[in-house]
Amino acid sequence: GPVTTSGAAGPGAFRRDVKDRTVSVPGMIVCTSGAFSGDRCDLEVVAIEQRIATLLSGNIRGTVQVRHRLKESGGGNGDSGGPVFTVRGATTEANAAGVLSASTPSLVAPCTGVPESPPDRDCSSELFYTTIQDATRALDVWLETK
Repeated sequence: GPVTTSGAAGPGAFRRDVKDRTVSVPGMIVCTSGAFSGDRCDLEVVAIEQRIATLLSGNIRGTVQVRHRLKESGGGNGDSGGPVFTVRGATTEANAAGVLSASTPSLVAPCTGVPESPPDRDCSSELFYTTIQDATRALDVWLETK
């Protein structure tokens, strides 16, 4: 979501320091922070180790499937690559869960945030993400926490 030049969260967003990584399990609740949708929470993990077919990337294995519990938008095109995280109680901390990868176009939901960018933007109540463990392993990087 939008963050001001001072590092504070802008309108409709919040800022959290990443303290750790988490393992994704069915039933857990996660949030996303897409470039266009902003922060979206109340997404429930419904399945792990999913395989999805995408037009641009081909088959992606090992993804996590999430659905917004109120069938609202979890994100859409333009949000890919954004963080997926769990909130650590009433603190300003979060645990990294993954990286937003894809959405289910048939489960359309009204877009949030900046709905007109990019043109013809589509949003969905169902998303898929790559786990933080798979993302860091594939890129040969580590997660540095604050």
